[in-house]
Amino acid sequence: MRLRFFLIILVVLSVVAGVSIVAHSYYLKTERHKFIDQQVREAASVLVDSEKLELRKIDFQKIDELISKELGESRIGKFFIIRDQNDEIVFENVIAKVLPKAELNKKGQWISFYTKDKYVRALNLMLPKFPGTTLQVGLILDKKIANPGLFSKNSWIIISLILFIGLTFSWLLTSYLLAPIKKLELFLARASSKIKKQEELELFKNNANISSNDEFHRMIISLNLLIERINKNYKISRLWAYQMAHELKTPLSILTLEIEQMQKNAKISTQEFAALNLECKKISDVMSSFLGWAELENSGTPSSLFANKLGAMAQEAITRLGKDNNDRIILVIKQDPIIIANTQHLDQLIINLITNSLNYSPKSTQVKIEIDTNKLIISDKGEGISQKVLHRLGDPFNKGEIKNRKSIGHGLGLAWVNSICLRYDWKLIFTYNAGTVVTIEFPSNEK
Repeated sequence: MRLRFFLIILVVLSVVAGVSIVAHSYYLKTERHKFIDQQVREAASVLVDSEKLELRKIDFQKIDELISKELGESRIGKFFIIRDQNDEIVFENVIAKVLPKAELNKKGQWISFYTKDKYVRALNLMLPKFPGTTLQVGLILDKKIANPGLFSKNSWIIISLILFIGLTFSWLLTSYLLAPIKKLELFLARASSKIKKQEELELFKNNANISSNDEFHRMIISLNLLIERINKNYKISRLWAYQMAHELKTPLSILTLEIEQMQKNAKISTQEFAALNLECKKISDVMSSFLGWAELENSGTPSSLFANKLGAMAQEAITRLGKDNNDRIILVIKQDPIIIANTQHLDQLIINLITNSLNYSPKSTQVKIEIDTNKLIISDKGEGISQKVLHRLGDPFNKGEIKNRKSIGHGLGLAWVNSICLRYDWKLIFTYNAGTVVTIEFPSNEK
């Protein structure tokens, strides 16, 4: 935000500086030309009104001397030409002799032209006392003095100074004005991380000296009110879900006992008993998994930590999954790291990841488990995890779909995996390379 703000200020200051320089240069040029014309008029008026320059009596050999006496220092840089009724030059001073006569012969009261490096401005005056006689008075200046360039060295110094002062002032101003916004940005980033970890959010504490009527202050009040409501709803939803699962356990246990009693009393057949018992077991497994996940979510720092050999735990998990699955699983141990964690948590993570890969990939394909220094990589040949599932990663009952097959599992496997990784600060990465690749990166200091 600050960079964008500075770029806007830089553009505005550059435009202002450029416009100021152009306007100033135009003003200087106009004023200089007015001054030049004034100098020419004054010299011409002195000569016309002079009684010494009686053209009928004047000795043109001495006219330079007379002009010098009449004008004094104001004659410097000026030229003088007297023309007769035939427009022939009867007198011209030394400066006028080097000027192009074609330009000086132009008609009109004022004559302006440029030579290679000079600017010439002349005034034509008809002398009323001497019909047909013309007096030309002019001024010669360097072209750069008469028409200074828009961007001279001084102009660039002025522009640089304006930009430097403007940017310095902007930096100091934005450091003060944007400080609360920067603090709010950092707070929202931390809040997003806490939401991802499903942790309770803290309120935003604003220590800036801002009026209670300020929009930013009112926004902070609204933000803290929103955070309080989020925390309250989060606590209530977790408590209700946790309590509901507990409450369902008791009637489910009673229902299971009733079904067993009905089977003993021959009120239902063996097949009906098996079907009912299977459904009850499914419900019980879902609630047990949910309660286990909820307990992990509500627990603080993990306790009962042990040093676990990752390769040995992976091999044990493969064995427990049964012989049918063993044929599909390839275990490659490059290095067998020791992971410090609760053994049950690490085992649950490995089991869930392997089970997902087995369930969501064709039965004719294999699942590869690769263990390295600080990595656990499980890859399969499935269709990959949908963005819809990844977007809700960590939520319970978040299940993916398989084409032409019934839904598998109860959607708690990835919730378990995500919660465990967050608890231990392990990095969970999902990629797709001709199948799903799940990578768990453990901290490098755990070996």
